[in-house]
Amino acid sequence: MVIALIITPLSMIFGNRRWIGWLMKRRRSFGLAAFGYGVLHLVFYVIDMEALKPILAEFWVPGIWTGWAALIVFVPLAITSNNAAMRRLKQGWKRLQRLAYIAALLTLAHWLLIHDGIGGALAHFIPLLSLELLRGIIIYVRRDDKAKQAESLQTE
Repeated sequence: MVIALIITPLSMIFGNRRWIGWLMKRRRSFGLAAFGYGVLHLVFYVIDMEALKPILAEFWVPGIWTGWAALIVFVPLAITSNNAAMRRLKQGWKRLQRLAYIAALLTLAHWLLIHDGIGGALAHFIPLLSLELLRGIIIYVRRDDKAKQAESLQTE
């Protein structure tokens, strides 16, 4: 999921490079792989718990419900990760796919609440956070430059 989410900031930072194009063509596959991993993670969790009663007993534990919530958010993303859905949903498709950021936050919370150390979670999510912050800075600077250009055209 992190790989799928870092592709846009990388493209803003590095521009139109061959390796960015390679990543862009495979972004959907990275997202679907993340969903597949989530489903597989759930399968192993259910096998480990062995029965429905213990699963329900710990459902509202923060580390558990954040995992369930992340998987629930992933479902519509996975279902609509195809060309037919893109055509049907038009602009709504992009808005829907932005739910991936909510899934990422829920996944991070799940990871931090379930595991003893934070090292693994930080190793995966700090690059994403760093690139998203840099993306925000780039967007801000570009908007500021456009505003200054428009202002200078008005004063001429």
